[in-house]
Amino acid sequence: MSEKYMKCPECEINYIVQGREEVCATCKRNRAPINTGTRGVRNKGAYGSIKNDRKLRLGLEYGTNTREIYIEGCEVFGWNKRFVNEFGRQGALLYANNATPEGHAVWFLAHSNLTNSTAERWENWFETVETANDTIHEQHKDRMLMWQIRQDQAIHRRITFAKKSNASQYMFMGIYKVESIEDSFVKYKRVLKEY
Repeated sequence: MSEKYMKCPECEINYIVQGREEVCATCKRNRAPINTGTRGVRNKGAYGSIKNDRKLRLGLEYGTNTREIYIEGCEVFGWNKRFVNEFGRQGALLYANNATPEGHAVWFLAHSNLTNSTAERWENWFETVETANDTIHEQHKDRMLMWQIRQDQAIHRRITFAKKSNASQYMFMGIYKVESIEDSFVKYKRVLKEY
């Protein structure tokens, strides 16, 4: 009996034996065992596929383009397509409220202590000691943004992605919820590691 071949569903370049292999050898290497270490963040080179995995997993990288990641979320998870234009442009907030069927927000952090950069109107930083990045601290320089955060705080969880360096892909950091707000500071706590 001859074996049937098909294109790898992940890269759509290499071929695999149908019914025997899930993905090609190249894609398997990209999914190599991941060392989560003491901080809970996976090593560079651990890539996820929204279309193939049908879930987001902590520490996996999903791409460099926020708009493309969001569009895949729309196709797979049913995120609201109305917010597509909030992503992918220079200077955008990279945030959409009530974007998921569950009412969660989708949040991309291009600037944080992980990239050693800040945005003009706010600063984000992850706690990296023994808390496995379970906490995000945010300082707002804009009173209007703080008003918006206070309106959202009790309702919304944030599906959160962050860059690890200026040139890197966006890594899924988990789902966060506002834990406290004081003056211009907001503290978010991770409540889920998968979506």
